[in-house]
Amino acid sequence: MADITWGFIGLGNIGYPIALNLRKKMKSTHKLIVMDLNKEAVQRCVTEVTDLAGSGHGSNLMPVDT
Repeated sequence: MADITWGFIGLGNIGYPIALNLRKKMKSTHKLIVMDLNKEAVQRCVTEVTDLAGSGHGSNLMPVDT
C-alpha cells in the first residue's frame, strides 16, 4: 500500500492539539502537511512533532509556506 499524506489547516487553540493527536495516531510512514497563517504556530508544531519522533511516532511533517 502506498504511503498516505494527510493535510491539516489551522493550528489555533483547537486545531493545534487536534493536529498533534492526529500525528500520534498516524502510522510512522504517513506524512502530515500542516498550514497556518501564523508561522510561529507552524514552527511550534514542527518542533513538537520532531520531539515525538523519539517516541516512535515519526517526524513526517511538512509545513506549507504561506
